[in-house]
Amino acid sequence: MFSRLSRLRKLVSIIVSFGILALAFSYVDTEKAIGAVSHVEAKTFFFMVSIFLVNIILVNIRLQKLLAFFGQQLSFEILLRATLLSFLGSLLLGSFFGQAMGRQAALRDYNVPPETISAITTIERIITVLIGGLLCLGGFFWIFKASEFWSLLNKTNIASLAYTIPLCLGLILFADSQKNRSGRTFWTLFSVKKIWEFIKIIGVSCASQFLTFIAFIIITLEVAPNTELFALIAAITIIVFAASIPISINGWGVRELTSIAILGEIGISAASALVISVSVGICANISFAVVLPYLLKKARHTKARAVLALHHPNKKTVQSLNYFIITLTSVLILAQITIRPFSVDFSFNLADPVVLMTLSSLVITTITAKTLPKWSVPKLNLFIALFSLVLVFGLLKGYTSVGFTEWAFVGKAGGWLVLIAYMLFGFFTVNQFRHVGILRVTEAMILSLSAIIFVRICSESIFLMGIISTPLSDLGQFTGLVTNRNAFAFQLLICSALFMAYAPVLSAKQIFGRGHKIMNRFVFFEVLHGLIILGIYLTGSRAGILSWLFVTSGFMFAGVLKTRVVLHSVGYALVILLISKLGLFLLTQSGTVVTETVFLKPVFSGGESNSLRWDTISRGIEMWASNPIFGAGLGVFIETNTSNYQRPTVIHSTPVWVLAELGLIGFTLLVLTSFNIIKSAFLFDIKKPKNACILIIMSHFAIFGLVHEIFYQRIFWLAIGLCLAVPFYKRKSLKSKLAL
Repeated sequence: MFSRLSRLRKLVSIIVSFGILALAFSYVDTEKAIGAVSHVEAKTFFFMVSIFLVNIILVNIRLQKLLAFFGQQLSFEILLRATLLSFLGSLLLGSFFGQAMGRQAALRDYNVPPETISAITTIERIITVLIGGLLCLGGFFWIFKASEFWSLLNKTNIASLAYTIPLCLGLILFADSQKNRSGRTFWTLFSVKKIWEFIKIIGVSCASQFLTFIAFIIITLEVAPNTELFALIAAITIIVFAASIPISINGWGVRELTSIAILGEIGISAASALVISVSVGICANISFAVVLPYLLKKARHTKARAVLALHHPNKKTVQSLNYFIITLTSVLILAQITIRPFSVDFSFNLADPVVLMTLSSLVITTITAKTLPKWSVPKLNLFIALFSLVLVFGLLKGYTSVGFTEWAFVGKAGGWLVLIAYMLFGFFTVNQFRHVGILRVTEAMILSLSAIIFVRICSESIFLMGIISTPLSDLGQFTGLVTNRNAFAFQLLICSALFMAYAPVLSAKQIFGRGHKIMNRFVFFEVLHGLIILGIYLTGSRAGILSWLFVTSGFMFAGVLKTRVVLHSVGYALVILLISKLGLFLLTQSGTVVTETVFLKPVFSGGESNSLRWDTISRGIEMWASNPIFGAGLGVFIETNTSNYQRPTVIHSTPVWVLAELGLIGFTLLVLTSFNIIKSAFLFDIKKPKNACILIIMSHFAIFGLVHEIFYQRIFWLAIGLCLAVPFYKRKSLKSKLAL
């Protein structure tokens, strides 16, 4: 299964890179490009290669410092092999996953745990993206007018992500700080010494970015000598950041297309911009090619200090690293942005890179253990493999019908690999921390979603009071950080399911501060759960509201969920709503409210939206009727109906989409898999948190999916992985139970 994942991911990365690269070349006069490159002197390329050679050294130093930060001392020579193999991995498997896999292959003989390598690579990427992102914003503000800058921010959710995600992480850190000493799992990372070491790592990253800028400046001033320097630096910040987006192979294609667009804004022709970008890419690859023969040198087998044998502080630091990655993923999975690499918009979840990095560690662990991840559902890996084959067949069938479509190849086929990665991340979480990992995900999600809802209510309030002239978000849409109210409602449903299923465990925990209990922690989370229930109502998603009412009521009356927990949470939701409404009334009476608008009222979809939904379902059923066994093929519906709807439109029903494009074969396989999952939950005590949670989320998926396409919601697959994962130490006992 893992080899198939790697091959398909490689295929998707190659398609994206070459597709965007071909698009970039279509804007360029080839003769002009050849003429531009002919004027570049050989010494210019020599200087650029030399700069990238120095950059390789800086990247290696940064990796060495990061490993040392987490208690692992490795020599420069050993890490150079890891850096070179990560470059080769990036070329073969894509930027993020390939880089981590290359390092795994180089360092697995030196007692570095695979999950530590993946976590460190993730943190390294986060550092570079944050630095590049800040510089990119500055560069964009320099090149374009301020009005255009703010107009771009208003069209995306970047601004809300920039202040909401740090707020969520800060709230989680605060909650952890109120626990007793044993509960402060990753506060060991915040000593003065650690902070100073981290500042040094940031400094090395800045130096590495600076060298890339220098290479761009050298070639640009050679090709277009009259370019204004500060405008050029501003443009380079945008190009370098765009190239770091993980949708291609080492930035190829994205870098070229962005260069043509941005350098054109400062007066550089498309042909010259393409020469500049391609020259930078080639020189960077040549610098690695110069050093690659080092891999032929026989590796030294000097063992590094084993992490498990380290003293307690360093061992605790490594545990904190994994704990931090799980916490970060639980927050980032709630946020996504939309990118447009071709002609179709694709939703890019901010947790995707972190999950794919972690997947590389699981691949190495699986290879070493010579066993696949196991689940509480018998033969689940087989069902996943069979559905993957059905998707491949649907992809090929769609290709023969309508040709290549980005939606099918990148959105559906590539998206399926990402869903499997999220499910495996759930396995990783349980295997690392057992039930504590599930509780951590639940805590992080409920704190983050509550913060998102609270920020939305506060931003709407200060707009009504006239403190700000424009609202921070669309007042008619309660969409969270996913820019879609139905997707946000589904996130709230999954979080609610996790909380209610694990309420018996959470109720046993207390928050301590300064050696004494300051509050009952479970009551605190009940209040936050009430805020989440209120959020489901405010989204205006009828499917979300009805699903929560039916599923929660059913499981409560069946005795699976505690009635007290449900009623308390509903009561807190009503209290929060009434207090907010009372506050609005008092402000209105005092004349403080200066703007009339809807406040804390759900905005339900209108007749046009409902008509569109039912029309897509009707057309989907018609498509299935004409191809009942194997379906029409992936991407056929959206390709053949774009002209009818004047824009790309999906079938607004998960079962109908599966029937229309994958036929009875795909639908039957999904039904059998779902039945197997539900059956496995009933084999044991359904009141146990894991079994109760899996039944609740499967019920939400079944009801919500009737009128929405939610198959590719990451949070659902993460929850599935959390609930079904069987850690290594439990496998023998599970086999004996199943035998009985």
